[in-house]
Amino acid sequence: MSRSLGKAEKAAKPAAMEQYVTLVVNDQEGRRLTRTMRRTDKLQAMMDFYHDLVPAVERGDDGVFMRCGRRILGCQTPEDCGMRDGDVIRFFPNIKPDMLVTLVLQDFRGRSLIRTMRKTDGMQVLMDFYAAMVPAAGDDGDGGGVFLYRGEPVAAEQTPAGLKMANWDRVYLVPRRRGEVKEDKSVDYITVRVRDDKERMIYCTVRRSEQLKPLMDLYHATVLGDGASILGGAFLFDGQRLHGRHTPAQLDMEVGDVVDYLPEQI
Repeated sequence: MSRSLGKAEKAAKPAAMEQYVTLVVNDQEGRRLTRTMRRTDKLQAMMDFYHDLVPAVERGDDGVFMRCGRRILGCQTPEDCGMRDGDVIRFFPNIKPDMLVTLVLQDFRGRSLIRTMRKTDGMQVLMDFYAAMVPAAGDDGDGGGVFLYRGEPVAAEQTPAGLKMANWDRVYLVPRRRGEVKEDKSVDYITVRVRDDKERMIYCTVRRSEQLKPLMDLYHATVLGDGASILGGAFLFDGQRLHGRHTPAQLDMEVGDVVDYLPEQI
């Protein structure tokens, strides 16, 4: 009799455990929160758990929870989503307009490049942007250059917030070696704006002949966070949906033109 009960208990245990699932929430700050819940409970409980432990992140419409490229809603359950132990839910916070700053980078050859970035990002972001736009700048005999803001050298780890930068402030790239420096007009640039439904605006200087995918990736990375292109949405210009392969030249873009971003509708 006791043996039969023991077998029944062993058979019942896995079935009981299957009623629960342990999930993980990751965010962009590297936080990793783990919680066990019933498979039939609403995922809102997991979302509330995250917000309770991370009070700096506001509830409501200030971010989205994603899994496998799809948005997770609070009314769904782990069972609805086919979740298993160890599945990861990623949280992408939305960036408010006052958390962004648009800077002008002017180099010693007369080029002015414009880029929007987060106020909390390191200035390395702006330096990398310049290196990508002007890859040969350090190899043309000028010996590279020094980035200056208000006459002081800028370090890669400094941030716009720490430097108290405002929109349209200028960062200058001056040569390490003195000598005659001529303006370079060999590359045709244009500054494009991307505006979304929350009136967030980013600016970025791009080459007229190059594809717009880097601009789209920049919007996702700056406003929604790295990897957030999985959120979906459409970029529109003059009523036409844009694709990454389009170039400003193909679209006859001019200075001051605006690309609108419309997020997916749930």
